[in-house]
Amino acid sequence: VNNILDNIDKINVTTDADKTKLNIVKGEAYFFRAFYYYNLVLRWAKDYEKSTASSDLGVPLVLTYDVTLKPARATVQAVYDQILLDIEQAKALLASVAGAKASTKVTKDCVTALEAKVYLSMDNYAKAVETSAQLISAGTYKLVTTAAALKSEWATDAGEETIMQMVAIAPSE
Repeated sequence: VNNILDNIDKINVTTDADKTKLNIVKGEAYFFRAFYYYNLVLRWAKDYEKSTASSDLGVPLVLTYDVTLKPARATVQAVYDQILLDIEQAKALLASVAGAKASTKVTKDCVTALEAKVYLSMDNYAKAVETSAQLISAGTYKLVTTAAALKSEWATDAGEETIMQMVAIAPSE
């Protein structure tokens, strides 16, 4: 992801369509970097506590492609700040990519869902509610309310509330 972000602006494009495609790729890269760092900090650092986040150790924060780096651990606050910066970049670059149920591509709704999860992990419940309400109020993704709908969602991948679903085809999954 860092390699893409370091080099994508060096690609010479001549048409607006190509510029749009590159911006989508760049937005996807920012989304995935935020997604990866979010999952890393959840699993390998202390939970976000506002009073100690600026001193608690998180994970190394590497934002450029360099295999020779031996980075120290960043603070939990620095990692979450970077996640939110990457989400903002992704939101701007993917604003025109409409959401769809069980999308196999990164959409603006995927970015919004990740943002809501990040705020929830930061115990910023007001921002988590505000952000997730954008998805809920749009009505694109209907929340499961019955046992049959729950079974459909998880047993046959035929639900209504999945925002993004990566493709896995047997037996190569």
